[in-house]
Amino acid sequence: MPPSPRKGTVLKPRQTYGRQRSIVGQRESDTNPPSPTEVNAAAASLSRGSSSVTSPVLKRGGSDLDSPPALKRAGSNIAPRTPLDLQAALRASHELREAGQNHQFRDEIEYILDGIRTKDRPKVRRTSCLDLVRSMLRLEFADLFRFHNYMSIVFETIRTDRDPIVFSCLVLMIAINFQDTTIRRQIISIDHLLDLLIESLDMDIDPMATMPTARQELIMYNDLKDIVKQSGIITRGQKVLAKSIVLSTMTGIIEESVALQDAETLSLIDQHPDFINTVLDILVDDLAWIKQPSATPGVFLPDVLDIGRIQNCLCILERLSLVSRTPASVLADNTRVFPLFVQLITLCRAHAFQYPQHTVIYSALSSF
Repeated sequence: MPPSPRKGTVLKPRQTYGRQRSIVGQRESDTNPPSPTEVNAAAASLSRGSSSVTSPVLKRGGSDLDSPPALKRAGSNIAPRTPLDLQAALRASHELREAGQNHQFRDEIEYILDGIRTKDRPKVRRTSCLDLVRSMLRLEFADLFRFHNYMSIVFETIRTDRDPIVFSCLVLMIAINFQDTTIRRQIISIDHLLDLLIESLDMDIDPMATMPTARQELIMYNDLKDIVKQSGIITRGQKVLAKSIVLSTMTGIIEESVALQDAETLSLIDQHPDFINTVLDILVDDLAWIKQPSATPGVFLPDVLDIGRIQNCLCILERLSLVSRTPASVLADNTRVFPLFVQLITLCRAHAFQYPQHTVIYSALSSF
């Protein structure tokens, strides 16, 4: 027979249930569990609806309550929450969520701006610009970005950088922000912004026209193209080019300025005498290789020309012709454009049954 262990050497297991668990106010002396008779008596008393019988099961140790908390909560001692209480709780929850979003946004934007401000590390600046323009596709981030007017800060930081990735990201940021009609005037009023957009149309080589050869730059280039497509700035079938993004933004700026009769913005555009010629040159280059529909019976309209970019060019010329004589005089001096207009009208008529949405070109051509 094995010897019995000495007292004090046996470790009792810690109880995390029943009456031995830790409850605030429980007396150490309440260690004797109730007998089965007491349990049955308490159950019978509850089933009869009697409240005069108090059982050790129902009575908390060290408490003067005669019924368990569940029974107290089931009563009518606690008044129901009023609509004002619910509104206050909802408002507090919303403010807490908003504070968390603001804190997260500040951390994210400051991290990105640190990379954008880096001048001696081009790879870091490119990556940060891509991160920023990708983040602007998120509605919450874009709203806070516009609300805190970060566009002017970013523009002033990188407006002189002509790195293809950085510059393309900048014009895409401007275009994405300009989609919000409530801050268009704020975007237009940024110093040197109109000058940059107008001058970028006259660049010899589009920053996004040449595909890079280095592996890392090629990955960034493809990421940027995907972001442009997701942003909705470039219509389906339109070539992803920086000049196309700028033309889309300039179309919106001119339409907004003409509609609001913003003489100041229109005068700033008029100060660039080559702007109309630049737009017309882009239009002529896009139309110069149009083929007659009869010569190519199986051709599709998007395969023939960049219809979205042509629409933007025509819209710019049409809107400016309402407030200035410059477009009409420039068109009159250009001997190449009118034969191309005739071919464009013929092509649009031939494909009108396939692409009825592009018949808007007629209204632009009719004004010349």
